[in-house]
Amino acid sequence: MPRPVRYTRDSIIYFRGDVSDKIFVLKEGRVSMTFHDIETGKELRELIQVGEFFGVKSALGRYPREENVIAQTDCVVLVFTVQEFESFASRNTRVVMKMLKVFSNQLRRIHTKVRTLLALDVQLDPEQGLIRTGDYFRAKRRYGQALYAYRRYTELYPKGRYLDQALEGIDACGNYAGREDAGSSAPPSLRDAPEIQGDAKRYYEALSLFGREQYVDALRIFTELAAGSAEPEYRSGSLIEIGRCYFYLQRYKEAVQHLSSTVQQQPSIPDVDKAMYYIARSYAELGNPDKARAFYERILSLGRVDSDLKNKVSHALRKMEGKL
Repeated sequence: MPRPVRYTRDSIIYFRGDVSDKIFVLKEGRVSMTFHDIETGKELRELIQVGEFFGVKSALGRYPREENVIAQTDCVVLVFTVQEFESFASRNTRVVMKMLKVFSNQLRRIHTKVRTLLALDVQLDPEQGLIRTGDYFRAKRRYGQALYAYRRYTELYPKGRYLDQALEGIDACGNYAGREDAGSSAPPSLRDAPEIQGDAKRYYEALSLFGREQYVDALRIFTELAAGSAEPEYRSGSLIEIGRCYFYLQRYKEAVQHLSSTVQQQPSIPDVDKAMYYIARSYAELGNPDKARAFYERILSLGRVDSDLKNKVSHALRKMEGKL
């Protein structure tokens, strides 16, 4: 059965980029959703209505959240797991039909905007349009869609002008596509791709466990990979994820110790900004706002920080300063 969860004003229900199998419906109060317009890049904000579901597509599709959801007032939401939602939907076909209509309209709007983006300032021929489609989805971290576009390019244009670019895109997106767990919903060319093996498979298995809030099991795999993986990408990634597991297990001191040690020993490690973010959050949970603020400000001083992370940090600082 879904469980009611209370959020106080200004609480974050979830952030863009989070991975979870939870689906929400607003029972009472006011909740807002902010997201970036696919065409203009402008941040848009919508209020969620009482009785409205949110987080459905990302939970069912098993991909990262695409929006930030914040409680505008004290509120109560019902939280479903995917299995609970599917059981509920099977008994309420009217709700399913309403959602399908909404999703269909959203898909049409996205398709129209993508075509508009690809045609900006210049008339593209089909070959160039296809490679641009792959590049667009890759930039948006939609690796499954990007991989499909690149592979279609190699099938349609085996001697094309952008063949090297397509092959590089296939190589770059291949591992990441597994994170989306596209499964049978993917096009045939993608479903027939070789199965991910070895450390890559274990790494994405751990990410999947993390997304399902099975932090102890995820921590065990990440710890093993950090100690023994032959692939630098999975060793370094696992070091960061170990800290995240500690944080969500509410082992804040261990999160600080582990991530601080990692950053000191490997200052150029990928996602060092993410490591500092969880150090800051851990200090905040430990009741040390000064150290938390110092790490948040340090993140903003870095040269290149992901825009979503920058938004999270700025929001945290404003909240600490009482400006929210």
